[in-house]
Amino acid sequence: MANVSLRGPDEETVMRLKEEADHRRVGMNALILQLVRKGVGLRAEGPRRPLHHDLDHLAGTWSPEEADGFLAATAVRLGDGLGRLRGGRFPFDSEALDKLLGWACYSPARLQAELGWAPRVALAEGLRGMLGDVKRAA
Repeated sequence: MANVSLRGPDEETVMRLKEEADHRRVGMNALILQLVRKGVGLRAEGPRRPLHHDLDHLAGTWSPEEADGFLAATAVRLGDGLGRLRGGRFPFDSEALDKLLGWACYSPARLQAELGWAPRVALAEGLRGMLGDVKRAA
């Protein structure tokens, strides 16, 4: 695949391209490719990538525990990365997970038995909500 450079666009053009890319929810390169293809009389979306099915047999094979583990590991990696970008700790990072699974991990059985307390949100649901908040903030 050939590379082509676009030199010297004025600030207004770059600003409009960024706005259009955001509006279409695509990157700048994808937008420019769409516009060029349309401008030379081709379909704007370009050639379709082949659809692969070689991993289809794995879909839905995780147990709920495996899926929750993957979700937690993903959240931790996101938290570590966001912390590095921000220059400080993110609320849910590998240190927080170590605490939740280590010394700060308590069974809710005693709280339920002695105080009648029950968690309002399951861990997996809370992590999903936290990841949703991270997505919306990004």
